[in-house]
Amino acid sequence: MNILQVLGLLQLLAVPVFTLTRPTHDNWGEFGAYAPCSRTCGTGVAMRTRNCITSRTDGGHNCIGSSKSFRTCNTQECPVGSRDFREEQCSQFDRTDFQSKSRTWVPFYGASNPCELSCVPRGENFFYRHRPAVVDGTPCYVGRTDICVDGICRILVHGDFMGLDEDANSVHSAAVVAVAPHPRETLAYIYKTGVYGQCSASCDGGMQYRSLECWAQDPANPRVVEESHCITQRLQRPHSQQACNMNPCAAEYSVSSFSVCSVTCGEGQQTREVNCVGSRGERVADHACSGLARPPSVQACRRPACYTHITWHVTDYGLCTRHCSGGVRERRVGCFDTDLNPYPEAQCGTATKPLSVETCNSQPCPRAQMVPSLQDPRAHESTMRGFVPHVPEDPSASRPQTNIAYPAVIVPYCAQSLYGCCPDGHTSATGPRNVGCSQDDCVRTRYGCCLDGVTPAHGFGRAGCPEYLTAVQHTPPSAPQPSGNVCSMPRDEGPCDTWKRDPVRGAQSGALRARA
Repeated sequence: MNILQVLGLLQLLAVPVFTLTRPTHDNWGEFGAYAPCSRTCGTGVAMRTRNCITSRTDGGHNCIGSSKSFRTCNTQECPVGSRDFREEQCSQFDRTDFQSKSRTWVPFYGASNPCELSCVPRGENFFYRHRPAVVDGTPCYVGRTDICVDGICRILVHGDFMGLDEDANSVHSAAVVAVAPHPRETLAYIYKTGVYGQCSASCDGGMQYRSLECWAQDPANPRVVEESHCITQRLQRPHSQQACNMNPCAAEYSVSSFSVCSVTCGEGQQTREVNCVGSRGERVADHACSGLARPPSVQACRRPACYTHITWHVTDYGLCTRHCSGGVRERRVGCFDTDLNPYPEAQCGTATKPLSVETCNSQPCPRAQMVPSLQDPRAHESTMRGFVPHVPEDPSASRPQTNIAYPAVIVPYCAQSLYGCCPDGHTSATGPRNVGCSQDDCVRTRYGCCLDGVTPAHGFGRAGCPEYLTAVQHTPPSAPQPSGNVCSMPRDEGPCDTWKRDPVRGAQSGALRARA
């Protein structure tokens, strides 16, 4: 054996000696402060913890005992009508999606572990464990004083934890754990019950509750005591709740609001949900509503036409400004669709815009007029029958500069455009936030537009427009009137051939009275 083999053997023999771990003396540190009470009433639990002081570096320790300590708190009774604490925990899962369905959860008391949160959906025949442990202080069983602490059922006697409830079917099989002995009982105790209250449901199963108290039969001082005294004497505990109104509820149909129309233009459909529900609003099988007429779940809807015809529209011509020697008459011209919704002139094409002014009464006058003939402003309003689509008789004759007819322009409905409709509901916006929409459309004013297509007129006959003022300033003067034949009566509008002789003044003055 060479020197290297000897050294290797010595190294192997030395390893166990240097790797031995000396036993440590671990001990518990001080408990911290108690955490807040788990309940506000009805006996809650507060917990505090402590740490083991150890020199071990492997994450373990050699301290003996528990790192947690518990005590009861808020032991006063809850107000009358308070909700069951376990039921309150199950209700936290109401209206949440469970297997693609919204359900209402109630406590399930038949689980093997009374301290797990098992709930059953109302109207169903299965239960589900929502949490591995209920909140500390939750009663293990209905009508008993034992409560769940850290997921384990513990028995309370005189406010102290007595141990674990090993057998869920026994009344209280427990091992006493570090509890000081109580004085020997010399009094007798008895349960006293109240009257059952109103049922929690009118049908489909509800619950009734009554008060239950443990009384000390002390002749000198009969009083209510903690229930642990009655439990210690092995008294049979009366029921504090019972089922009631088990008859099934009458079902009816419940409908939701109709959805928006399935299309943005034209004809589409609207849908809604129709469900058969019980009196509490829970969904039941459809056959429960078999005797009722089922409301429709689909209805037709109509939106504006997907395409609308936009073309030039004109009104009737007004009266001629002169009855002879050439006058002018005018009409209103606008760009509209078939529903008379206004559009910018560019939509109809300015090159095909019909004339709004034409000459009239070009025949020469037989003699000079004594009173100038002016247009009756009321006549334009009374004869106007509104805008109608323009149908040119001979576009080439009336508009020699173009041979284009006046075709209707077919455009998409504004809701189908990139930026939607303008506030008028018909014009398509050219950008976001109503960009390109007219802020003050003269077409929609009372007297329409001036010839520039922008300025609104202030009266009939384009009164107030620049072209109106120019026409008045350049009105050709009438023929000279004889100074001796000037009419001194008030002037009225209208052609002279409708005037008549004044019966009051008579023929002596030769005066004419305007027509009525």
